[in-house]
Amino acid sequence: MTRKRLILVTAVVAMCSSNILGQATIPLPNMERILLPITIQNVNGAFGSKWSTAASIFIDVDPQVQQYVLPLQGCDPPSCEPIVGTARRTLPLGFFPTQPGEPSGSLLYVQRTISDHVFVSLHLTQGLNGSDTSLPVVREHSFFQQPFQIIDVPDAGAARRLTLRVYGIDPDIQGQIRVRVFGVSETVPLRDNVYSLSNWQHNYTTATWSVPVRPPSVDVQYYAPVSSPPSESLRFEVQSLTQSMPIWAFVSVTDNTTQAVTLRMPQ
Repeated sequence: MTRKRLILVTAVVAMCSSNILGQATIPLPNMERILLPITIQNVNGAFGSKWSTAASIFIDVDPQVQQYVLPLQGCDPPSCEPIVGTARRTLPLGFFPTQPGEPSGSLLYVQRTISDHVFVSLHLTQGLNGSDTSLPVVREHSFFQQPFQIIDVPDAGAARRLTLRVYGIDPDIQGQIRVRVFGVSETVPLRDNVYSLSNWQHNYTTATWSVPVRPPSVDVQYYAPVSSPPSESLRFEVQSLTQSMPIWAFVSVTDNTTQAVTLRMPQ
């Protein structure tokens, strides 16, 4: 079976780590963090549902430029050293699956000098009906320091459930956020809550590098209607309350009968 991989992309030509060729150890380049917001395998959900995610990556650079591919997990240095030669081939992208009770998501690290040439696909599958939903893959520049809005969210209730998922991009900053929920034309919030972002950190470690892969995050679930009587739609306002902690969020809307998922994102 092909081992899933977590990929760290660099643009270093004709260099290897000291564990391979005895040359000087390569310092970790300037990396961009990219959020994979849901990374799970065979997780049980509500109403008998079972969920998994899968990811792929394509690196559109000249094959002569080395890309360092770090295998997922279960190896001991120095055997974790990069595998080379992945340019212009679509490959499965591995991740540390989120365990039940852990905050959501994983971080992918990509060298900034070629990050515009790296393309990632992430999708969510549901075992009961085999449905497949494309998930966002979020770059650092898409995170907000100022308040932002998620609009046109249907209210929860017997027909559907909602989950608001909020993420930070820096694993070392775990602060607070404020979430206010409004009716479609209301100026007074129906809900006004403060939540803390947290993570149960895992590091991806090789003989050369060690990087944290869990973003700080929080999931807020809504099974009952937020408004009474139910509003035509809801607006979520999400704000970081912690300095230097930009955040990003989305709302998943899950049908309680079919388990079909739709997403509402800040756009």
